[in-house]
This record gives sequence, structure tokens and C-alpha cells, in this order.
Amino acid sequence: MRCLILIQTLVFLVLLSSCQKLENTPRELTFETVTTKTGSLESAIELTGAVKPTVEILVGSEASGRVNELFVDFNSVVSAGDVLATIDSTNIKSQIRRLNDQILSAEVNRKIQLVSIERAQTILENAKIRLEREKDLYDQNATSLAVLEAVQREFDLAVADLKLAEIRLASRDSSINQLNAQLDEAKTNLSHTVIKSPIDGIVADKRIEVGQTVQSNFNSPELFVITSDLSQIFIESEIPESEISNVNVGDLARFTIEAFPERFFTGKVKNIRIQPQEKNGLVTYTTIVEAQNPYADLRTGMTVNLQIIAFSKTDLTLISTDADRFSPSPDMFNSQGDSKVEYDYVKIMSEPISDIFDEMGFNPERRSLFIKKLTEKSKTDNDIVGDVTRLFEHQPAKYRIHQNLNRLLKTTLEETELIEFNSHFAEYKKTRQTDFWINGEGEKIERRSVRLGVSNGDYVEVISGLSESDKVITGISP
Repeated sequence: MRCLILIQTLVFLVLLSSCQKLENTPRELTFETVTTKTGSLESAIELTGAVKPTVEILVGSEASGRVNELFVDFNSVVSAGDVLATIDSTNIKSQIRRLNDQILSAEVNRKIQLVSIERAQTILENAKIRLEREKDLYDQNATSLAVLEAVQREFDLAVADLKLAEIRLASRDSSINQLNAQLDEAKTNLSHTVIKSPIDGIVADKRIEVGQTVQSNFNSPELFVITSDLSQIFIESEIPESEISNVNVGDLARFTIEAFPERFFTGKVKNIRIQPQEKNGLVTYTTIVEAQNPYADLRTGMTVNLQIIAFSKTDLTLISTDADRFSPSPDMFNSQGDSKVEYDYVKIMSEPISDIFDEMGFNPERRSLFIKKLTEKSKTDNDIVGDVTRLFEHQPAKYRIHQNLNRLLKTTLEETELIEFNSHFAEYKKTRQTDFWINGEGEKIERRSVRLGVSNGDYVEVISGLSESDKVITGISP
């Protein structure tokens, strides 16, 4: 029995030792890889919208009264100035006749007042002559002071009578002006009883019937909706704030209509409104797409399935975005017996900076001095980025390196030079520098700095850093 127990114990120890050796043996990794390919890339923002006319006008009425006549119906084609309807104008015409009679009477009274002024002027002239004569007689002691004073009073009364007659004439003129103003207002109100089309277009909506009473005391009632010719239309859509940076005026747009599922229509972005719209916490921006509708197939209000083409490029070097999402763990390098990959991030980002300095005409000494200062200030962070066992520290370290670059630019360049540099650097910032991981010789992971361009979510443009033979890792096979 003791012998059997001893044998079982020895077997258990041998098995345990074998398991420990297996655990300490590095696991052989099998990578999933992709290579680059040449192709086209297009990115479209998918939205829904509605067909709108280019112009839509609500035609109202400034006059009140009963609708006498209608000259249009739904879908009637009208030209600017065409009569759409008339409103009863009996009261306004009566008012105009009454005002004309009042003006005529006022003008007769004015003529009478003119005669009164002429009479007063004649009396004044006679009083003046008599006063001058009495003054001469008084100077010759041929008349008394009482007579002279009486003649003076007659002269003063004649002056006052003339002034009064002139004031009465001014009052008559003022009354006539007021009556003319009332007449002009009445004629304007009479013109308001004739409803005319303000534009060339189509009657999209009619909201009145003959015999209906229109009241415009507080606001102008809406009688018709006139839209422009539908040979040209707008597509109105709401773009989320997360996508608005990808849309520009002039971008190509494609859309379909449920009524015509087999047809594709095209247009261009005409306007992106600045005023945001907010609903249920979602911020959007109204975007207008202009399109041709020569046969008027598309009607106002139709639902549109819209695609705005953010970009469309051909003959690009492309790679799956899975490569951009892959990031190895430190254990992968440990299993290969190598925890570090030679990598100089500052050197990589210095290349476009050097190119920009060359374009700006910097001499080699000044350019080299700038790169040297950036390298010295960023040494610690550059070492972190170069250490693949510290992957989670890479992004903060890269951010600090870029902060060093910005501070160095501000302290080294003149204001005009900084403006010029930023204008050049703006084009560079449209692309993105990142790291891809290559399955190299002997199944060793190699780190490669790659510059990427546009992406549609499935594929991304490779600007530089990869060759056709590079096997880019996208994952690990189970």
C-alpha cells in the first residue's frame, strides 16, 4: 500500500512540473493582418428632409369685408400682379365720394376766403392813405388829434382784419390737406380690396371662399399661399452638430423620393444656417440643398432620403480601419522576448515642421536649432512614447510634446512668421499621424508611423508610411 501511495505521489509531481514548464513557455501568437489596396473613397452623411419651394409667400388682406370674387383655385398658375380675389368695397367707395364732396366744399370756402383777403387788403390800403393824409393835416394844424386817433384806429383794425382773413385761409388749406390725406388713405384701402399675386408662381393653398367675411382689425388674415415655380426646389434637412464640420456649401448631394424609388436626384448644398435648432437635447443645423426639378415631379412636402457627399476621391491607397483600431498589449512584446521598439516620435513630427520652415525660407542653422530645442524639452515624453510597455501613457505624452511645440513656436517665431507657419500647418492638420503595427520577419511586431487622410468608417486613406507588402496587424487569431 505504501509503495502504491509513493508511486502516485511521484506521478503527481512529474505532472505538476510539466504544467509549470508549459506555463512558462511563451505562447506563440497568430496575427490577423491586412494590406493596402488602391481604390476610391467616398463619405456620405445620411439624412432625411423635405421638399420645399425656393420661395413661399403667404398672401393676406389689409382690408375687411365680404369676399366678392375669386379668380384662382388650387394649383392655378399666376403671374406677378394677377388679381386673385376682390373684397366688397361699397363702404370704401361711399367714403371716397363723401370725401370728394367735402374737398369740393372746402375748396369753395377757400375761394370765398381769398375774396375776403382781397377785400381786407383794399380796406387796409384805403385806411393807410387816409391815415397818411390826416397826419399831414395834423402837422399843418388843419385837423384835431381826436380825428387823427380815430383814423389810426381804423387803420389798426384793417391790419387785424387782414391777418384774421389770412389765418382763416391757412385753416381752410389745412382742412383741405387733411381731407386729401383721408382721400388718399381711402383710395389705398380701396386698392387693398383687390388681392393680387406678388410673384410668378402657383397657388399652393386657398383659404377663402366667395361670401366669406375677412376681418383684418388685429392681424392680416392669410388668404393664399403662393409658391415659386417648382422647376427649382430646396431640400431642407437638419444636420447633427457632430457632422456639421464635414459639410460645406457647394458639396454634392444625392437623394431619393419614396414616390420614385428607382430614380436618383442630385443637388448641391446652398446654405448652412448659423442659427442652431435644439430638440430633446439634440442640437442640429438647418441645411438647404438646391436641386433642379424640370418636370415638376417633386412636390412640396415630399419626404427625402438625402445623402450629402462630404468627400469623393479616386486612386487612393486604402487600408481597413481595423488597422487603426488595433493596439497591442505589453504582454505581446514580452512573449516575443522584446519589450521595446525603437521609435522617435519627435523626429517623426519634426519632418513636416522642417518642410514648412524650408518653405518659409528659414536657414538650416535656425531650423536645426529649433528641432534641437524641441527634442531636448520633450526627451522624457519622447521616451515614454517609444516604450511599448507604456501604451496607456502614449496619448498624454504626445499631448505634452505638442504643447512644447506650441510654446516654442510662440517664443521663437515673430508674429508674422507665426501667422505664416499656422497657415501652412493648417493643411498638415487635415491629416493625422498615428501608429500601425506590422507583422514583420519572424512574426515580430514592428511599430510604424503612418500618416492618414480621409475615411468613410470602413477604409482610411494612407498618405505615407506603408508599402504594398506590409502586413498590418488588425487582431489576434484565437
